[in-house]
Amino acid sequence: MTKCYMVAEIIVSDSETFYSGYMPRVKPLLKLFEASVVIATNEVVRLEGELSFSRFLVLEFSSRDKAMEFYESPEYKEIAVLRFKSATTNLFLADAHKHSF
Repeated sequence: MTKCYMVAEIIVSDSETFYSGYMPRVKPLLKLFEASVVIATNEVVRLEGELSFSRFLVLEFSSRDKAMEFYESPEYKEIAVLRFKSATTNLFLADAHKHSF
């Protein structure tokens, strides 16, 4: 089974709602869906291009199906409303295929 990564570039506009409302509620849900946090930081260094976000997050799921199960779950949809109110997010999924480049 190929692991899948959920990558988020986040601009937090309401710190109180995001960190005190959304984050405490989403953490147990991530555990329920067996996601692990690979990176969660507010300290991103731009080497090239535009840095248009203040928080960077990478979550690891056992598969794309598991990531989508989390994202589309009624439990997450209820919590996501808090994120939509408190942040602007670019959200991506990427499978962990091994390719040479």
